[in-house]
Amino acid sequence: MNNRLINTKVAGGGGGCTDIVDNYDPFGGSGVALYQLNGDATDESGNYDGTATNVTYGTGVFGQAGVFNGSSSYISTGIQTSSNDVNSYSFWFKTSGNVSDGIFFDKNDPTGTTYGFRRCSIDSTGRVYVAAWGGSGNWVISSTGYDDNQWHHVVVTFNYPTKQLYIDGQLIGSTSSVLGTTPSTNPIVIGARYDGLYSLDGSIDQFRIFNEALTPLEVEALYTEELCICDGTVDTLDILGDGSCIATYPLDGNANDLSGNYSGTPTNVSYGVGEFDLAAKFVNVSGTHIQTSLPNNDIEGISFWVYFESGVTVGRPFGSTVSSGSGNLSIELLPDGSMNAQIQNLYEYTSAGALGATGWKHIVYGTDRNLYINGSLISTSGLTQSFPSSNMLIGASRLNYGSFAGLVDQVRIFNKALSAGEVTTLYNETACTVNRDDVDGKYQSIATFYDNIYISTDFGDKLFQKGDGFEYNDISISKNGVYQTAIVRTNTGNDYIWVSSDYGNTFVQKGLKTNYIGVGVNYTGQYQTAVRAPGTIQISSDYGQTWTETGTLTGNYSKVALSGTGQYQISGNRYGANMTKSIDFGVTWDSIPISQSWWGHAISETGQYMLSVARFANIYLSTDYGVTWNTKATSRDWRGCGMSFDGQYQTATSADGVFRSTDYGNTWNATSLGIADWGACAVSYSGQYQMVSKYTELYYSSDYGVTWSVRLSSTTVSGISIS
Repeated sequence: MNNRLINTKVAGGGGGCTDIVDNYDPFGGSGVALYQLNGDATDESGNYDGTATNVTYGTGVFGQAGVFNGSSSYISTGIQTSSNDVNSYSFWFKTSGNVSDGIFFDKNDPTGTTYGFRRCSIDSTGRVYVAAWGGSGNWVISSTGYDDNQWHHVVVTFNYPTKQLYIDGQLIGSTSSVLGTTPSTNPIVIGARYDGLYSLDGSIDQFRIFNEALTPLEVEALYTEELCICDGTVDTLDILGDGSCIATYPLDGNANDLSGNYSGTPTNVSYGVGEFDLAAKFVNVSGTHIQTSLPNNDIEGISFWVYFESGVTVGRPFGSTVSSGSGNLSIELLPDGSMNAQIQNLYEYTSAGALGATGWKHIVYGTDRNLYINGSLISTSGLTQSFPSSNMLIGASRLNYGSFAGLVDQVRIFNKALSAGEVTTLYNETACTVNRDDVDGKYQSIATFYDNIYISTDFGDKLFQKGDGFEYNDISISKNGVYQTAIVRTNTGNDYIWVSSDYGNTFVQKGLKTNYIGVGVNYTGQYQTAVRAPGTIQISSDYGQTWTETGTLTGNYSKVALSGTGQYQISGNRYGANMTKSIDFGVTWDSIPISQSWWGHAISETGQYMLSVARFANIYLSTDYGVTWNTKATSRDWRGCGMSFDGQYQTATSADGVFRSTDYGNTWNATSLGIADWGACAVSYSGQYQMVSKYTELYYSSDYGVTWSVRLSSTTVSGISIS
C-alpha cells in the first residue's frame, strides 16, 4: 500500500488534514451512511441504522469491526437504491486465509433480469469481484488474491454503465454493464446476499455508502481516513482553468488519473521521492510500465517531470500500447543530454546537452512542435513519421519492450498545444504545503524480532505489516516519513541494511556486513549511520543508497542517534567502554572517556542536547553539543531513550519503569507504566507522541507520556521510530 500524506484537493485554501473516521459525509453532500460497526450496526448519519443477524464484533482498523461467521451473519441496512442510481461503497475487510465464497455487500432482487443487481464478493482464492448486472455485463475481478489475514481497503463505484474497483487506493479495473430497469424492493445487505446466503467468513470495518461516483482523490482520502486540503496546484486537474487538461497522473503511489477517466494499470512499478510528493519509479526490465486507456490521438500537449542523470539516464518514459513496432507517441531521453519527442507522428529532436546537468526536468511538447525544457523553448529539428495510433504507455516505448530506467512525476495531458505562458504556469506548479503538526507523530515504524516491520501513516491508528519475517534489529525514519531504514539479521550471518524511500512501502537491500545492531537517520533522510556489534561504523550521505566505512574505528556498538541536520552523531559501546561522537556527519569519530555499558542515545534537532543511557548507571546529559556531560536521575538498568526536537521532552526506559522529563532532562519522574523489562523507546518531533516496548507489548502515548495504551501485542519489539 502507498503509505503517505494524501494531498486531496476537495476545496481550496490552507494546507491541513482532518480526520474523517467519524464523518459520514466527508466530501460535503455525497455521504449517505457510515456503519463503523463498533459493537452494533448503527449508522452515523442517524438515518439508516442496520439490523444485524448473528454478527459479533472484534478488533478492526478503527475501533471494532463486524465479524461474520460464513454461514448466517449479515446486516440489513434498510437503504434501497435503483439499479441505475449512481453510488459508491467504501469498506475495509480482512479474511483469515481460508476463505470460501462470500459477499461483502449485495443489492439484489430474485425476480428476473429486469431488476438487476449490484454486488461485491470474494472467492475461494481471495480474488475480489464486482458485478452490476441486468441480463448482460462483465465482472471486475482482481488479478491477485487478498485472503492474507491483513486489512484491505475497497472502494466500488457505479456510474451507469461503468463500474470501478479500487483496492488499497489503486484502481484494479473498470467495465461496463447493462443494468436492470425496475427498482428492487430489497435493501442493501452487508456481509451476505439479499437472502442471507453466501455469508462472508471474515471481518468488515468502516462501511460507507455514497450517492455519487467517488473520484480517485476521494478514494485516496478514504484509504487514509483523512481529508487533506491542498493549497498548491498539483492536485488540481483543470490547472489552466479552460478545461484543456483531460488527464493528470500525480503518480503518488498509484497510477490514478485525477479525471477518473483514464486511470492506468501499473506493472512492476514502485514509487520513490518525486518533484512533488512521490514519483513512479521504473527499472529497465521488460514489462515495466503503466498502461492507460488514453488514446494518443487525443493528446495535443503533454507536460511531465522526469529525473535526468547525466551520462546515465536512457530510455523512453512515454510510448504506445503496441506489441511490436512503434506507435504514434514516443519520448526518449539519452545519456548525452539529448532527447526526442513524437506526438501524432510529429517528431522533434534536440542536440546533445539540451537536458543540462543531473536533476529534475520539466518537459512540455505538443502538436505545435514546440519542445520546452524547464520552461525554455528548445531549438529542434523536425521530422514527420507514420506510425499506427494506439493508447498512451508510461515507462516504456511499447508493451514488453524498451523500458525506461528512472523517475517520472506529475504527468498532465492536454487537448491543445500549450502557449509559452501556460508552460510557465506548469513549470511553476506548486506542491501542497504541510504544517509541522501534520507530520509530527504521523509516521511510525516498529521493527520486531522474528516477525515483521509494522508501518503506520496515521499517528498509529492502524498498523500495516511489511517485511518477510526476518529478524529486525532496529529501524529509523526521517521526519517526513519518506525515508525509512532497517537493520536485518539473517541465519547465514550476512546481515544487511534495508532502505525505503517511499514511506516504507517497499524496501531495497543495501550494505552487506555481519553483526549490524543499530541505525539512525537524520530529519531529511540524507544522512544515515549504521553500527555493528562487533564491527565498524558505516555511513551514507545519499539517503541510504550507498554506504562507506568510517576507517578502522571498531567496537561493540549499541544504538546510534543523529541530530536533525545529521552533523552531530553519537553512539557507544554496550559492554563497559566509552561513548563515541561525530561532529562532521559521521565522517570522523572521537571517543568520550565515560566508560559504561551504553544502550540508548538521543539528540535534539541542533545537536545541543544529547542524552545517553547505560545499564546499571545514571542517565547522562549534555547541553553543549557533547563537550561536557552530567549525570541525571537514579542509577538504574536503563535500556532506551528519546527526546523532542528542542530537547524539552525526554523519555527513558529501564528494567523497573519508564521515566520522563519535561524540563530538558534536568528532573525525571516515573510514568504510570509500572515495573517491567522495558526496552525500545521513541519520541516524536514535538514530544507529544511516544512509544515504548516491553516483552511482547508496545505501548503508545499521545499526550507527552502522561497516559499510555497498548498498541501492539504478541511480538517482540527491537526498534521504534516516530516522525
